[in-house]
Amino acid sequence: MYWMYLGLGKILGLGAYTSVSLTIISGLIYSAFLLLPWLLFCACSPGSRTRLACFPLAWLLCEWFRYWILGGLTWLHTGYVLQPSWLSGWIPVFGVLGGSLAASLSAVLLYVAIRRKKRLFPLALVLLIWGGGGLLSTIDWTQPLNSSIPVTIVQPEAKIWLQQPFTAQERDQLWNQEVAELSREHWRPGLLLWPERGLRADIDQMPDLITNINLQAETTKTALVTGGNYFETTSGDEFDAYNSIYGLGAAEGVYLKEKLAPLGERNLLRGWLGLFGENSKKLSTRPATAESKMIYFEYDGNDFSIASSICYEIAWGSYLNAYAGSANILANLSNDRWFHFSPQLEQTLEIAQIRALEQQKPLLRSSFGGYSAHINYRGEVVARVSDTSAQTLVTSVEPRTGQTPYAKTGDLPVILLAMFIWLLSLASSKFMRPDTSKHPAANAEVTE
Repeated sequence: MYWMYLGLGKILGLGAYTSVSLTIISGLIYSAFLLLPWLLFCACSPGSRTRLACFPLAWLLCEWFRYWILGGLTWLHTGYVLQPSWLSGWIPVFGVLGGSLAASLSAVLLYVAIRRKKRLFPLALVLLIWGGGGLLSTIDWTQPLNSSIPVTIVQPEAKIWLQQPFTAQERDQLWNQEVAELSREHWRPGLLLWPERGLRADIDQMPDLITNINLQAETTKTALVTGGNYFETTSGDEFDAYNSIYGLGAAEGVYLKEKLAPLGERNLLRGWLGLFGENSKKLSTRPATAESKMIYFEYDGNDFSIASSICYEIAWGSYLNAYAGSANILANLSNDRWFHFSPQLEQTLEIAQIRALEQQKPLLRSSFGGYSAHINYRGEVVARVSDTSAQTLVTSVEPRTGQTPYAKTGDLPVILLAMFIWLLSLASSKFMRPDTSKHPAANAEVTE
């Protein structure tokens, strides 16, 4: 919620009173979504078996509903805490929602085992869910390309943001100097990652800056992947600015950020926020094809592709899934200074781990104010920075090819599976319910 307050106040310029008010209201709305599973659970049916089976379905649908209605807000998905565990084996098959379903089903079955005398069947189902996940976690859905690529991930500290005497142009210059100094010994064949807005300049200076950096990357055969504003002139002195990712040197392509932030994704909410602040009208996005969302690069005579995302977009699992399946590597460039000294720094890293696991592709993350990391195709952190200070992370990545079941089918199968479980419980409740007309005492007490 603190991050939302910063976004409303500093980025959209809504003022302290309006920002605090909207943050409180948003917090109440988000909290209300946690009550929906219980409301649906109570409304399903008076039959105990049906009602218990309704809970995992209700939990899953509420997570899915919150994801789509609240602008991609997925921070509270249960599935994000499942790596590492045996249940994480379901994630490449059904995505993070599949992990949430497996966890909620396990919870209900354990409840049934505790409350009822016949514990063998529910405990057997729990073992089936966890054992099945364990077996699935041993499957490699994607294949390595037998190529190890050296990688340097740059993480600036950006203390200049806190130094008010500098003008915007001076801050940009200091920022570019810090990034250049951290990268000085790492111009070589391989990947070099700079964070979100790793290149900083206004519309007049950005072309020259890109030309100079591109020349240095080409000379050293470095595949530079960096964030930076992309400017597009509309008419006269008017222009649109896009938060973007550039591929320079041995890399090529430009990715334009599509997902902005909560309360900014839906046109209705975006227009409503425009009533409160002029800055909210300057947020530019443009839908793109899957091919244009890729950054391509060459190393050792071979061509590879990177599925890019910027900052908060890493939380949009279905958005990334639409184009990441054909990529060899995932990359997320971010500004995590919003979350400074809060648990959300670790939480964003957990979300990135699940994105890598969903696709079974390695993920490289360059951030400032947060944690830069190299995550392997199993969602395990191979290497990460020690803290949020300025530093570089040197590692090597193994590109992979192929697609997981989730990459091919998306979220639909897990929604259908949840519905099937609910219908199965309805049939079980109907055909297995005892005949209370012959045994009145059987209806005296129903224990869930």
